[in-house]
Amino acid sequence: MTSPRRALLCLSVPFLLLGACGSDAPCDPSDCAFGGADFRCPDDSACGGFSRVASCSAGGNSCNLECEASASCAGTCADSCNLSCDATDCTLLTGNSSSVVCTEGADCDVTCQGNSCSLSCQSGSSCDFTCEGESCSMSCAADASCRMRCPGDDGLQPVTEGRSC
Repeated sequence: MTSPRRALLCLSVPFLLLGACGSDAPCDPSDCAFGGADFRCPDDSACGGFSRVASCSAGGNSCNLECEASASCAGTCADSCNLSCDATDCTLLTGNSSSVVCTEGADCDVTCQGNSCSLSCQSGSSCDFTCEGESCSMSCAADASCRMRCPGDDGLQPVTEGRSC
């Protein structure tokens, strides 16, 4: 039988090695998890590409996320999350009462698994919004490219100006 200390060491070594390599690439978004104060990779490095993660509760609620001047940002948060995506690629999976603003040519892909989520797709941005719950809304600037999927829709539907479901 392996001792608990030895088992912990065996599990820790690969993560320690990853951290020691100093890779600049973030971990895969599917490996990115909320860790009490921010999003972390399994090797405990910051992940998601977010330029700012603030105000998160221990359960991943009420996060204020910002993504700017980055190749891409991706992550999952719980309820009452706010994301500002500025001139970059953002992917967010969220729960209830979340709000996303995409500006300056951002490319946003947002999935709301709860209710009462909103997405504002501003000038020059491209936005896909999937609402799996109720009371979701999307606003779309005249020169933005917008698509939204509500429960019962057959795929993403083009949006001009705005849509609610």
